[in-house]
Amino acid sequence: MTIYPAAFAILVPVSAFLTTKLFLLFSGKDPLPVKYDAIDGLRGYLAVFVFLHHSAIWYYYVQKKIWKDPDSQVFDHFGKTSVSLFFMITAFLFFSRLIETRKDPVDWPRLFLSRFTRLYPVYLLSMLVVLVFAGVLTHWKLHDSKSDIAKEIFEWTTFNFSGDRPVNGLHQMYFINAGVTWSLIYEWLFYFSLPLFTLLFTRKNASPLVIGFSVLLIALILWKVPIELIHIYSFGGGIAAAFLLRMEKFRVLLARNIFSFAALILLIAMILIFHSPNSILPIIITSFVFLIIAGGNSLFGFLTLPVSKMLGKISYPLYLLHAIILFITIEYFPGANYVSHLSIAHYYLLISGTCIVSVLLCLLVHYTIELPVMNSTGRILSYFRKKRL
Repeated sequence: MTIYPAAFAILVPVSAFLTTKLFLLFSGKDPLPVKYDAIDGLRGYLAVFVFLHHSAIWYYYVQKKIWKDPDSQVFDHFGKTSVSLFFMITAFLFFSRLIETRKDPVDWPRLFLSRFTRLYPVYLLSMLVVLVFAGVLTHWKLHDSKSDIAKEIFEWTTFNFSGDRPVNGLHQMYFINAGVTWSLIYEWLFYFSLPLFTLLFTRKNASPLVIGFSVLLIALILWKVPIELIHIYSFGGGIAAAFLLRMEKFRVLLARNIFSFAALILLIAMILIFHSPNSILPIIITSFVFLIIAGGNSLFGFLTLPVSKMLGKISYPLYLLHAIILFITIEYFPGANYVSHLSIAHYYLLISGTCIVSVLLCLLVHYTIELPVMNSTGRILSYFRKKRL
């Protein structure tokens, strides 16, 4: 019997969907409209699939005491293909913005500040929780010098560009957050590359100061982090989509229902044929799937449902916090020993409950932390500009 039957795993996205549906019904809130509704809806399900990927890793760990990627192709793709699509979304949205404002100067301070206010508050929250559990697991005793611990805390709370380094002698930090922050390094590498892209693809150039700032930070990341080129190709898929979808007739064509079937067939075939998505051909296939969705195809309207768009709004908190909630569930409530004796069916009932808690917590984080800080970007920028003047 396979250790990861996908039939039981369907309980997790269903739980996420129903929880979000009930939230919308009882709260009266509606997701704010965005330009690319289908992409916003896609984000939420990608975060849920990453949740499933890590739930499979945890089940194998409590059974075999080995922390590794899932043996199941389906569950391996749940994580890796989802991250690949996240990278495509980032590249598509920002390149589309550059192309649409080709003749206008880019407000680089606003762009970088908006990225910081979007990514850092929830990241800092997740890292503070990670550091608290690092303290719990090391029994709040000093195993490193105070200066080393200060450096470790600084690196973990500044997007961890040096990788998942130990904290206070605890080397198994990936147990707590499953190492999900690795993808943020690639996101920042892309953001810092945008001023350089304007030199190649648009008619406007960034100032020498912005170019120098970007080159310095790119060099810092490349020096600190071993970058895998295969992940960079995923950004290429999003950039290609941004250029291709400038053609109106092409967008109208892709919006037809026949392309919904095509996207689903391509995705299923890719998952079944390729053991890992981290090679050129799977990324090309995934890029075609993304192109269809970015072109406005909502997969029979599913991705533009209010529930889907609401899940998309909390995709970033869900991506960062789900692994911590899984860690707490399995290690403490009810505990790894109990979980190791569960059948697959009972395990995914537990994980579905964990997913419900995760969605509710992420909705709380979105409305109390993420959204207010994002909305303050303009005020923060105005304040600093006035101070400079």
